[in-house]
Amino acid sequence: MTDNTAAKPAKRKFSWNPLVPIEDEGYARSLAKEGGATCVGLIAFSYVALSFFVMIGGESPYAPGGDKTVTLIAHAVALALAAALGWQIWKKQPAWAITIGLVWMCVETVGKVALVFGGGGSPASFVVNIIGLVVGVQAMRGALWLGNQKRS
Repeated sequence: MTDNTAAKPAKRKFSWNPLVPIEDEGYARSLAKEGGATCVGLIAFSYVALSFFVMIGGESPYAPGGDKTVTLIAHAVALALAAALGWQIWKKQPAWAITIGLVWMCVETVGKVALVFGGGGSPASFVVNIIGLVVGVQAMRGALWLGNQKRS
């Protein structure tokens, strides 16, 4: 008879701490999947929120005077791209998709910093982008670890 009561090592889930070493595939996959999807999900959420503000206020809070229809179409395209990218990350965790998501979040964050220091924008949206950067970096760590394991 075999002993099935032996304790199995607990699978670690996503961690916000970038100093925690990646030791197994399960943890790396969790970082890549959950971190990447959260990063891109925050981008998608920002476009949904902006679209809501455009529909309520008639113009984008970040591009006053812009055409409402054009702005909503641009937001819909960005939202569709973020959704497609998020789906790729959730299903396969490819490093290219996580890289695009992280770069996109970096660009969004730089734009939010410029807006906040330029007198526009919301500091709260900047904080959300910082959270997106942290989870994006964690996702990239996981994807790189998985890629290195495939090469070994």
